[in-house]
Amino acid sequence: MMLKCFRNIITQYIDTKVDMSENRVSPVNTKKSRIKLFAVGLPILALLLIYGAAIILMPVAVLKNYQARDCAGLLTLYKVYADIYPAFVEDASLTPYVQECDSYLSATNTEAKGTAREAYAAYQAYLSAYPNGLYAKGAREHSGTALLSVANAQVDEKQYDAALATLNQIISDYTELSTATEAVTLIPSVYTVSGTELREAGDFEQAERVFNDFQGWARRNQQTEHISHAQNELEQTYLKWGLLYLDQKQFENALAKLEQAAAVDPQSQFESTTQVKASQRQVYIDWGNDLLEQSDFETAIQKFERSVSVADPNDPQANDALANGYIQWASDLQNKEDFLGAIEKLNVAKQAASTDSIKQLVDKAFQETYLAFSKSSGEQARRAMKRAILAICENNRRPDLPIFGLDQNSIRIALYGMDARLPEELIAQTPAELHYVACVDVE
Repeated sequence: MMLKCFRNIITQYIDTKVDMSENRVSPVNTKKSRIKLFAVGLPILALLLIYGAAIILMPVAVLKNYQARDCAGLLTLYKVYADIYPAFVEDASLTPYVQECDSYLSATNTEAKGTAREAYAAYQAYLSAYPNGLYAKGAREHSGTALLSVANAQVDEKQYDAALATLNQIISDYTELSTATEAVTLIPSVYTVSGTELREAGDFEQAERVFNDFQGWARRNQQTEHISHAQNELEQTYLKWGLLYLDQKQFENALAKLEQAAAVDPQSQFESTTQVKASQRQVYIDWGNDLLEQSDFETAIQKFERSVSVADPNDPQANDALANGYIQWASDLQNKEDFLGAIEKLNVAKQAASTDSIKQLVDKAFQETYLAFSKSSGEQARRAMKRAILAICENNRRPDLPIFGLDQNSIRIALYGMDARLPEELIAQTPAELHYVACVDVE
């Protein structure tokens, strides 16, 4: 603008000279002309002085704005300076300051209007160009803050691995800033949310990886509280994994995961440890019941016994499951007319039973077995009748088995001590029909 004003005055001065040359014929008042020339020349001289002084003063003002960290003022003043003076007159030493301010203001504007990622990139561009610049410290602080915002955005977008990488970058690259402390505080929650979501979605392998990484991070950084927290989450992951295998009747896999869960917490400090032990017991019980359905009674009993060994002493479920296993085995033996074997199993069941309901089932099984035994005419029944007759006639004592004389509709007898045979309709054919024994002593 100053240059434009200066040009207008020069033009006016030239026009005046032209007018004076055109009027030479007329007499001119010399005194008045000199005064007019003086009036025109004085402003021109003043403008020339100002124009010349501005060449010196404006660069100084630009530098003062830079030192005062007023980038906006610097750029405004420099624009005026560049508009007034031709490029060959401008002070080239101002260019680095102008470029630095332009780069820094570009970053701050990006931070105000753009995304956190864009702001971080802009500040990084400034720091890359001016690592020791006047605004380097502030740019570094803003860069760390922007990167923390990037991490938070990644968490919101469920990009947990990326968020963890960003937070670790903050801790590594911005150690001296408070953002590093904030990053350390955020990392445990990111691990927890990430692993929990994976676990709830049934992706146990990835959940296991996340919580193992969490535990490793906590150990490296001596975060004792978070070591325990990571172990607790890992135990719950193995527990839920094991229960899924249990639902699928993959008993060996279920036990393997539950054993891993127990190994995470050998001191039993977590609440979930009780559930782990209960689940181990349940695996053996369900496994035993599955084997019972396959009539693999011996292996089923082994699983039930294992269940008792890992169960809480105050928990009767394992003992009752063992007793029921023997009841089922006895029932199978009874159907095969192995009554003595069935009674043997029921005796073990009676010892194992804990609750009244199971004890009642054992008593009922005994009654059914004795009744079936008493009605049998098979080999075991015949031997039992012979032993009963000997016990009565030779030892004068009652039979051990309560299977004799139970059939009130068929009352028959057995003869001991002589070769004579009674009519068939009088001879007992089953223990239930044997009400009387005739002991004959032949002299």
